[in-house]
Amino acid sequence: MTETGVSYYPREVINPPQKEYPLVEFADSIEALDRSELTPGSKRLALGLLFHGGVVEFPGGIGLDYNKVFKYGYDPYLTEPAIREIAEQFSGKVNGIVCPDYSAIAPAVQLAAEMGMPLVRIRKDGNNHNGSFVVEIDSYTNEKRDTLGIDPGLFGLFDEEEVDLLFMDEIIDTGKMAAAVEGLIEQGREAGLQVNLSGVAALMEKTYTGAGENIRETTGFYPYGVLKIEDLGFNPCQWVKIKGIDEGLVFKDE
Repeated sequence: MTETGVSYYPREVINPPQKEYPLVEFADSIEALDRSELTPGSKRLALGLLFHGGVVEFPGGIGLDYNKVFKYGYDPYLTEPAIREIAEQFSGKVNGIVCPDYSAIAPAVQLAAEMGMPLVRIRKDGNNHNGSFVVEIDSYTNEKRDTLGIDPGLFGLFDEEEVDLLFMDEIIDTGKMAAAVEGLIEQGREAGLQVNLSGVAALMEKTYTGAGENIRETTGFYPYGVLKIEDLGFNPCQWVKIKGIDEGLVFKDE
């Protein structure tokens, strides 16, 4: 809790363990992906990452670079099977979608269209939060604190008396964003709204941060991350370890 009474969710950067795995060259990585038993959604997301992604350094550590394919650039063809997978997983369990600014907006809109339900967007710094439910959270990649706010009037989009929301993000890093969203929704309940956080989903999930368990402790359920990232590193080249594949897969060298 801050001095102004706003709930605060600290978030630390958790670096990948960078273990030693047998690495396979890019062409062989594509073949390994094709032979794997990953879901169609996982395979297509991984394919997009291997062609257009990589590993990036940022203040405090290293992380997954998906700027060209799932962030500033967004290819709905690559995400379509994953979105369908999430929609099937939560069909009949939720009646609305909630997402944060900014990278999560594209997949959340795609999911809302697939499921045929409204989307509520959580606003970040730079927007007017007057009258909103508000929390603060550390930015994962920038050394600053973000203010998140949601306008209670937006819940008028829903026809149902009780709203069960699915929180959709592009990636689950540590689980603290889901905790912050639960904090916003709790403020809604305290204000008399019948609104619940009934699910957490993302295109990708970093399993090495313990995010899944953190979310379970906060919400009572595990998140649904389509593509699970177990590890990644720079040496001797940029590579990623995906759950369900024994080798480390090498990104395309641009």
